[in-house]
Amino acid sequence: MLALLERYAAVVATHRLCPYEQSLGHTIVVLDRAFDVELVVGAIATTSARVVHVVFPCLPRDASHVFERRCNDVAARVRGRGSVHAAFHPAMTGGREDADRRVGLVRRAPDPLLQLVPVELPHVTARPIAELDVVLGELDALHAARRQLAELGVAA
Repeated sequence: MLALLERYAAVVATHRLCPYEQSLGHTIVVLDRAFDVELVVGAIATTSARVVHVVFPCLPRDASHVFERRCNDVAARVRGRGSVHAAFHPAMTGGREDADRRVGLVRRAPDPLLQLVPVELPHVTARPIAELDVVLGELDALHAARRQLAELGVAA
């Protein structure tokens, strides 16, 4: 599992998908099979890191909209940190029509993930379409590796 998260971080870094990666302060891994908002808020409160990633390897992968709503609940509860948030999920969808739709394509992390970043960090511009195909290919390989782990009973 740790190797998969490291490979995902390497893809994100290689393609500069996240300008916050170098300032990444803390990663929290929640091993519960249900998204407990109170637990996540409490875990976030334990760190003073400016950028926080909360990874949920044991959550179901079939309900990205439910996960996104829970992330919104957490973000509302920790608003005092001055953070904005983004939800990443293996079932996220998107399209090539415009930059907003492409975001959904690259937010298909191998495991559900909540990212909190300070409001004052710079805005991210969309990656060119040509590079998007390479990124999507690498993300597909990570998803295949994640499915193999699930079949072996690892954090699934």
